[in-house]
Amino acid sequence: MWIVALEVGDHVEVPRDDVGLEDVVAVADGSTYRVGHFSRNVDQHECANHVLADSAAEGQITTRDPHERGPVGESGCRRAGTTRLPERVDAFDMADTTAEIVLFDGFDELDAIGPYEVFENAAQAGASLETSLVTLDNSDFVTASHDLRVETQGTLDQPDILVVPGGGWTTANEGVRAVVDDGELPDAVDERFTNGATVASVCTGAMVLAEADLLEGRPAATHPVAEDDLASHAANVVDERVVDDGDVLTAGGVTSGLDLALWLVEREFGADVSSTVSEEMAYERDEIFG
Repeated sequence: MWIVALEVGDHVEVPRDDVGLEDVVAVADGSTYRVGHFSRNVDQHECANHVLADSAAEGQITTRDPHERGPVGESGCRRAGTTRLPERVDAFDMADTTAEIVLFDGFDELDAIGPYEVFENAAQAGASLETSLVTLDNSDFVTASHDLRVETQGTLDQPDILVVPGGGWTTANEGVRAVVDDGELPDAVDERFTNGATVASVCTGAMVLAEADLLEGRPAATHPVAEDDLASHAANVVDERVVDDGDVLTAGGVTSGLDLALWLVEREFGADVSSTVSEEMAYERDEIFG
């Protein structure tokens, strides 16, 4: 995380090696602002090491940032506006925990957006948590199973918590079935798990974890349409909403992603934060297996 104190007209220079891996946070007038993710470069050679701040007045910071597709500025990078962070925070008190929800064409909307909303509400309730919707590649948009187009927020990094949604298991060449057959996402999930991430799945996203060999001998839940296939991967399939097996968690049908996320919030940040989020969303999670 880059932390930069800005005055009007200051320039922020970011080493090329860190682009796509870090955020830049600017501090101006005593408040903290996110200058942004910039993992997708419109022109990598011109833009990879430049994020130039033009102003930091009245709660606005203007950048030339390849993440956005605005008009090209004099640096060769594209202009973008940024938004103020939800709360004034100390510049050095950044999120302790990162969560990434990895998207792919054909994912089920609620599998991903449900946990995302829970995590974002938890951050507003005091959890030191930063959540991003990401992809394996540099796709700007992903089309979900019900044709919702979602703008992504970067590429898969090394999060503390990785959530894999389901969707599309029963249809050839779509959703989870396609990414399991391709093999790239299961490999990426296995790599993050090996590097210490807690990995969680929603619905048929469990089949990605199974393909990554994370569920052998473990209790696991998935959507009923995938239970036989999951059992064939040597998982101990249980009929539960959420299964917590420590560093690997699985959730059953679509709406169980809400239960999964609320439980992760409680486990990582305490019952008070989880209860606040539950009340805010008017949703009470089910019991947890494990």
